[in-house]
Amino acid sequence: MIRVEVDQARCEGHGVCQSTAPEVFTLNDDGVAEVAMDPISEEITSRVLAAVRACPVAAITSYPVEVSPPGAGPSLTAASAGSPARPAGTVSTTDPSPISWSEEHGGYWVVTGYAECRAIAGARTGFSSVPTVHIPPSGLAERGVRIYALESDEPAHRHERAVLRGAVGPASVDALSGWIRTRAVDLLHVLDWSGPVDLASGFAYRLPLDVVSKVVGVPDGLAGELRLHTETLLAPATQEQAEAAADRIIEIATATITARRDHPVGDWLDELIASGGADGDVEDEAVRAVVALITGGHHSTSRALGSLIARIFSEAGLLDALLEDTSHIPAVAEETLRLHTPLPSFSRCATDDHVVGATTIRAGEQILLRYADANVDSRTYDHAEQFDVDRERHEHLAFGWGVHRCVGMHLARAELRIGIEELLRLAPDVRLVAPIHWNGPALPATVTVRSDIAFTAQRKICRHQP
Repeated sequence: MIRVEVDQARCEGHGVCQSTAPEVFTLNDDGVAEVAMDPISEEITSRVLAAVRACPVAAITSYPVEVSPPGAGPSLTAASAGSPARPAGTVSTTDPSPISWSEEHGGYWVVTGYAECRAIAGARTGFSSVPTVHIPPSGLAERGVRIYALESDEPAHRHERAVLRGAVGPASVDALSGWIRTRAVDLLHVLDWSGPVDLASGFAYRLPLDVVSKVVGVPDGLAGELRLHTETLLAPATQEQAEAAADRIIEIATATITARRDHPVGDWLDELIASGGADGDVEDEAVRAVVALITGGHHSTSRALGSLIARIFSEAGLLDALLEDTSHIPAVAEETLRLHTPLPSFSRCATDDHVVGATTIRAGEQILLRYADANVDSRTYDHAEQFDVDRERHEHLAFGWGVHRCVGMHLARAELRIGIEELLRLAPDVRLVAPIHWNGPALPATVTVRSDIAFTAQRKICRHQP
């Protein structure tokens, strides 16, 4: 007998596996393949292996039933009445164990292991994302605003995720790729290449902002505020700053919806407004959907693009390798996402008792899934802290896992790929001229470069302008 595993980050939803072995493979709401039978019965093994071979992107792995799948770890089981409770006292969050207890913010479990994070995030029941996925609560939560889809459970989650999928799901990549490329070129051309150029603030943070503004339809004059407020919301110096940023983002979302009522364009937001909303309060639902896209679509992707640019300039030989063959950009992006996880953690609340490995988690206890730490778990990755594009493939958790996995990850990947392609095409002689400054492990503050070729091209454009 065999088992199979789908690399959902690689899967592109072609559906060949489902048509070949429908008993085993299904496509979820995001069009990504899932395994519905484990282990595989012997009578259909040959068809399942045919499906593995037929996958056009090699996203399915098969292995004997006695062998654990890549990245497998402790099972997630219901706790018995005699299971030990959490340890008394405070366990430091720097404890090397994959699950430890912190007394901060009322007490919560800190999960840093790859397999443990994946087991909890992948569970369809037994954990809740309501009322918040942040410890401590974000400024939005303090304002009573539940982040659309992210901070929801079934059945609301399925509906809300479907709405966002219409905005930033896999189909959006085809619809927006041309626009993203044009916008990337425009942003690069308006930089002042006559001297040093900061690609972090001038390009990496601007491109995702413009993409999400395009998706949402933010009115002219308001898009420029989004970067400031989303950064403040997720990394505030004070609670007052977080709440002020949340208030302004909600105001921008409300203004966007008001403008759309007057001037519909026939997109996902118009459909949502016309539907009346799942519970009849379409104004509240539309605001929360727009807020989710603004905060998630800009903040995380801008950090990822900035980190990717920084990595390309800091890894010896990597820039030259990509200039020679840009087809390696996606692999470089994935390894960058693993090492520089843009959103490092999300929380869940246990609704049942569970045993994860040797740890008992009780119903009602909060759990912080530290995806950034899980992505450098030495039990899963050899030389985990090193940048290695050729490492043995393991799915990282930068986009989360399970039913709450980032619905816009395909669009984010397209932004990363297209942004780097256009940068290298415009400025093939681009070079770093100052040290890279970081404000955090996934937040490069400055990436300062120069390019004589880009400057020459810019002068030619200026001479031809009226």
